[in-house]
Amino acid sequence: MERFFELLDVDGRCDIKQQGLMLGSRMLMKGIQTQKPQFLFDVYDADGTI
Repeated sequence: MERFFELLDVDGRCDIKQQGLMLGSRMLMKGIQTQKPQFLFDVYDADGTI
């Protein structure tokens, strides 16, 4: 959950603004087939090693 929060915190200010929430929702609902798995992969690759 923390990693998901980090991805939606688009400006790095430790809060999720409407823009970040809309971006994440749009990616999961309307993103192209390559964007959806990449977004979910980024959630689980917290330290960027994979």
